[in-house]
Amino acid sequence: MFFNAINSTNSFRENQLGNKENHFVSSDNKPFSEKFSDGNTATKGNQQQSEANLETLPTNDPKELDLPTILWWTDMLYPHMLSGRGEKKIECDIGTCYSTNDKSYLPASNTRGIMFYGTDFRAYEAPLPRQKWHEWALLHEESPMNNYILSHAPMLRLFNHTGTYGRESHFPITTHSLPSLEYLTERQPVPLAAKNRLRGDGSLAPIVYVQSHCNVASDRDSYVQELMKYVDIDSYGECLNNKKLPQHLRDPVQSMFSPEFYDSVSKYKFHLAFENAICDDYVTEKFFRPFHLGSVPIHMGSSSARDWAPDDHSMINTDDFGSAKELAEFIIRLDNDDAEYEKYLDFKKSGVQNRLLIETMKNRNWGINEWGRHSFITAFECHVCDKIYERWTAERRHARDPSVELPPVRMGEYKHLGCPVPFVSVGKLDDRELEDEYVI
Repeated sequence: MFFNAINSTNSFRENQLGNKENHFVSSDNKPFSEKFSDGNTATKGNQQQSEANLETLPTNDPKELDLPTILWWTDMLYPHMLSGRGEKKIECDIGTCYSTNDKSYLPASNTRGIMFYGTDFRAYEAPLPRQKWHEWALLHEESPMNNYILSHAPMLRLFNHTGTYGRESHFPITTHSLPSLEYLTERQPVPLAAKNRLRGDGSLAPIVYVQSHCNVASDRDSYVQELMKYVDIDSYGECLNNKKLPQHLRDPVQSMFSPEFYDSVSKYKFHLAFENAICDDYVTEKFFRPFHLGSVPIHMGSSSARDWAPDDHSMINTDDFGSAKELAEFIIRLDNDDAEYEKYLDFKKSGVQNRLLIETMKNRNWGINEWGRHSFITAFECHVCDKIYERWTAERRHARDPSVELPPVRMGEYKHLGCPVPFVSVGKLDDRELEDEYVI
């Protein structure tokens, strides 16, 4: 019997933080419907291919079909809308399921999987009462910064299937921002002589910071502000802005992947790759993009970030320094030592050496903008389909022969998505203004 907690719609207080993180301005915490529509995360190329692999259902009432059903509960998140209808039969590795976003199917006895997207999950909107055969599935590639209810272990235990950035998730999507291993090495760095010339004539600081989502759970802007006391940083976003991009590059949605934007920021020796929350295995495009551009990322976020870097000497982690001042002193030394600096870019010549990253990408059964492959959304849907199909068939065999064992019930765990309580990156909590939304 499945875990049957949440029996009232007011069990939890909604905790939505209204800011969206852009990506230079980042795409973090953007409503999923917007991400899907602009193709940044749930790519239309993957979606169109998934449609080619899906069979349209016959016109008879799908509630009468002898198939386990997956119901997408989150409004405007349904990966098969290009078909012109919210109903599909999906063929997965182990089983076949019916997929729909029509909530009228909830009472049907063959409705087994309920799919939620983390940012949009609200306890008061949950499908209650929860039937004993309902298996809840949580998809979330973002940190829980804008929905901190998902950082509570009792909340995560309500979900039977998790598809999150945590490597120990049931369906890990840690590399959701990495298109391929080639992405890390295919672009050659700006020659060091050119970088040094721009440094020498005062055109550029050694470090670039491009962020327009300020006041986030990681308290990154406070750290950057402290770092600015000891080393020059060019800040182009709305947060701590001290330098302007050309007018035509200031729209983050239009310019985020612009070749001209890439060319501009690739001239910097170092990029601040500071995530919006400090969570194990949470690494985004902020982390992977500097590798692509041939710059050295200075990372604040996951303590295990090196596990996802091209090699063990290609990034700098703020965790390795006792203070922003110590980090600044290290950066200044590296800025003045060409031989040591270039060691951080050796992977551009030698290739990716990180075995964990290589194996993860090799075994990943989804892609980003890859024709012929699932997106991580439809891949997770098939993962859930296979699991509910296994239980569906096992229950039938068990009914005929009680000696047939049922699959064990899975539950989400804190390590699948949970993040620690926000904390100050510089100074003491008592020194912060009460208006700071993360001061509690």
